[in-house]
Amino acid sequence: MKFNLRNLMLCITHDCNGECAFCMRGEPQKFYMSASVIEKIFSQISYVEHIGITGGEPSLYPDGIRSITYYAKKHGCKIGS
Repeated sequence: MKFNLRNLMLCITHDCNGECAFCMRGEPQKFYMSASVIEKIFSQISYVEHIGITGGEPSLYPDGIRSITYYAKKHGCKIGS
């Protein structure tokens, strides 16, 4: 059974190159969500209205962002926005 979701938030990394005084994450960590975890998520979803990609700083992990788009398409997950 596949799920339809209204919102999906993916924290793909805890790595960050900023030193924001207001950050509640704490110290940056070299954590990156694996492609296999991203694939498992999208293999179980048929539709999601909104996807948020968070971190740390997600743009420091472009392979993670590419994995999201690749596996969403591979598994036929429709995305609203």
